Order: sequence, then structure tokens, then C-alpha cells
Amino acid sequence: MPSWSLKGLRGGSRVRSGERGLTRPTSRGCTLTLAFGIINPSLGVSYSDLVGVLPKDVGPVCGVARMLGALFEPSHSYSLVDGAQRIVDDISAEGMTALTELLDRKAAVRALRSVAPKDWPVLGYSARIRLLPLLLATSGAESDALEVAAQLSIEAAARDQSVPNYGTFHDALRQRFAV
Repeated sequence: MPSWSLKGLRGGSRVRSGERGLTRPTSRGCTLTLAFGIINPSLGVSYSDLVGVLPKDVGPVCGVARMLGALFEPSHSYSLVDGAQRIVDDISAEGMTALTELLDRKAAVRALRSVAPKDWPVLGYSARIRLLPLLLATSGAESDALEVAAQLSIEAAARDQSVPNYGTFHDALRQRFAV
């Protein structure tokens, strides 16, 4: 059961995969970022079992997140002046549902396949192009993962801003999941 702490909403669970019967550990939480009196809460899920799939130095991404304010139309903003109650209310209103959706890896894959950045449950393009093929590969869709990664590598040459570059990640993915 999630609980409040000074770091925010924290919880851990083991998610059962219906297809393979595997238990996949995850952790979920709410991070509060503070700058100039503005609070930016984000809700996230880390798929702990993905952490060791590829070497850390190739830049794998192993989790998803949503900004709490962006769950509302128009989007909500938070400040120190507002106090914590508005954040707590918004987490209760939409945040817990969003957190549950982030635990659903199939839903995450569908969202990551979208061409619209607003749909991505990650905080940027570079995270998207690393997490999508990794989620596909670890769900048993290795061929699809390698095909998607190859397509993404073409556009990544101009758009990827992470270090190491996408080519390094792509090479490691191909080595690990060669079919």
C-alpha cells in the first residue's frame, strides 16, 4: 500500500504477468521538484526487472512517469503558496489512476508507440526511444523490438540528445536480443 513520506508517495509491488506467469518487481512513487517556489510533482513507475537487462553504460531507460499537473485540462500548477493540500487532492482525483495505468506495461507500449509527445509516459524523446524497444524485447516480442529500434535509429541520429548516443544503446539491444 502506498504511503506518504517526506520524499512523497512511495510503494513497491510485484506485478504478475499473465502471459508468462512471471513476477516482475516494480516501484512507484511521486517526486516533488521545487524551483523558485514552483512545485512540479511527477508520478512514476520504475520497472526494476529492466535494470540489469542491458549494461548501465549504454543508457537504458527503465521507467515511466507523468507530470501530475498535465493530467488535468487545463493543466494545474502548484506553488509553495498553495500548500500541499492541492497536490494531495489532485493525486487523489487523478494521480492514483495515472499511477495504476503506468504499471500496465502494455498500455505503456501503446503510449510510447504514439507519434504525439503528449501521449508518452516518459519525460522526453530520448527516454521514449530507449524504453519502447526494451519493453517490447522483455515482453517476448524480440523481433518487433529490434524492428522498432532500427526504425528509431534513423530518426535518432538527428533528435537524440542523451549520452551515450542511441547507436550505443541500439548496438547493445541487438547483441542482447539477436533473433
